[in-house]
Amino acid sequence: MRRWTIGACLLLGVILSSAISSSAQSQEPSVQGNWNITFFGEPNHPQGATQCVVFTVNPGSVLGEPLGGQWTCTTFPRWSGDWFQEGEHVQWYGSTSGGLATSEYGDLASSDLSQGKFNHFFPGSPGSRTSTGGAWTGTRVQSCPPSSSAAARATSQESDPAQ
Repeated sequence: MRRWTIGACLLLGVILSSAISSSAQSQEPSVQGNWNITFFGEPNHPQGATQCVVFTVNPGSVLGEPLGGQWTCTTFPRWSGDWFQEGEHVQWYGSTSGGLATSEYGDLASSDLSQGKFNHFFPGSPGSRTSTGGAWTGTRVQSCPPSSSAAARATSQESDPAQ
């Protein structure tokens, strides 16, 4: 009888531990949704532009990653790309219509806050020309303004969404 009680307690412990672990994993924040991203440039991190970015899920579309998809920026027309997330780490990259390549990477501090680093550059041969680099912070928002309302604010072909 005592052996059965100990075995039952161990089995119950394993089941509860598994359920707690499974529940914790399902609570992992996701970057999917709308975010206001504020850039801080190098050197000395002066505040740059704030852009509204919409992350949409398209499982398996990026490097076979289960959590990834595409993103678009409604406040800087013609800037978009792909993203993927592993745990709390998120990486998003893309380009503007003017040929500026962009790379942002960082972490989700919570379901509503994120932060990281960025590099924006013009790829070329035999190298590239850096536009901006630095840090960014993100705050989840209910919605982003429609792209059409931002079109009038679009600047030159070589403009940088971080500035």
